Amino acid sequence: MKERSSLTASFIAVARGLGEQLPEDARLVVDPHGLRFAERWLRLLAAFPRVFGRLLADAIVAVQLRTKLVDDVLAAFLREGGEQVVVLGAGYDCRALRFADALAHVRFFEVDHPATQRRKRALASSSHARYVAFDFERGVDALADALVAHDFDRSKAALTIWEGVTMYLSEDAVDASTRAIASWSSPRSTFVFSYFTPAAVARGQRRGLLRRLLASSGEPLRFGIDPARVSPWLSERGFAL
Repeated sequence: MKERSSLTASFIAVARGLGEQLPEDARLVVDPHGLRFAERWLRLLAAFPRVFGRLLADAIVAVQLRTKLVDDVLAAFLREGGEQVVVLGAGYDCRALRFADALAHVRFFEVDHPATQRRKRALASSSHARYVAFDFERGVDALADALVAHDFDRSKAALTIWEGVTMYLSEDAVDASTRAIASWSSPRSTFVFSYFTPAAVARGQRRGLLRRLLASSGEPLRFGIDPARVSPWLSERGFAL
């Protein structure tokens, strides 16, 4: 990705926006903002949503499921009185807009690479979000301090959302990031993230078009973890599944 905005973040945002083309009983999330983040060839998807909604139905359903699961965790956290939310590698996440009323009294932090964040703020900025521009290539050791500089309170419970990121990182980067998240999470905090299995990573690496697309955007598939390993893996890093 380096100095350009994330192409995969654009694709996921468009897929969320195309969720409106699914049959009503399959529509779990409505994101009226997603299509505005289309770039390059993704503009075709936004221009012809009915056509591409059918062609990409499997991907759209997968994004609907993933988004709905994280939305439910966010809703539960807010019902329990949670006051701080961190979206790590936020991309074009629009929860600050979709849940604006519920977040009125919540400190909502979006952390991402400066290039992606600049484009996000130009297209759909939210008054509820505190934007933390952070270049993950520098490592994550300084991220907790960057959050505190934007008024994050380490003594209060926080929900950290890490959606659609781990599969593009090295194992060392996932490990370091998870330990960094633990460092700013009080004992009552919640951490929700998505991941690929090793088999899913291998399938993606074998698919020529997908592999070339991700490689050209600087975001190749790299990390996967077996579901049976997740609980002990998290325990070693300070979290209980």
